[in-house]
Amino acid sequence: MYTTLKFLHLLGVVLLVGNIIVTALWKTLADRSGNPATVAFAQRTVALADWVFTLPGVLLVLIGGWSRQARRGGGRGPSRPSSTACRTGGRSGAASPRSCRCSCCI
Repeated sequence: MYTTLKFLHLLGVVLLVGNIIVTALWKTLADRSGNPATVAFAQRTVALADWVFTLPGVLLVLIGGWSRQARRGGGRGPSRPSSTACRTGGRSGAASPRSCRCSCCI
């Protein structure tokens, strides 16, 4: 489950950042051409790409991040536990594995 959520999160980041870079390049090149038809085509294509790639990218980043956080227990604490918890194989003195934040228990 962790690997799937992480994959979705990273896929969202790739879609989001990749589309932002590509659409910025398209728009810049179209504007530099000075041709109104090229600028109009680029603007329509950029708007379409935002709906097709950027929006799903944002949603995947949010869903992947929120799901991973909910799986950890939803706390706002540090993302990494103290090093003693991980070396104990989950036996860090926590009342239950659910309350333990080491990577062995999550």
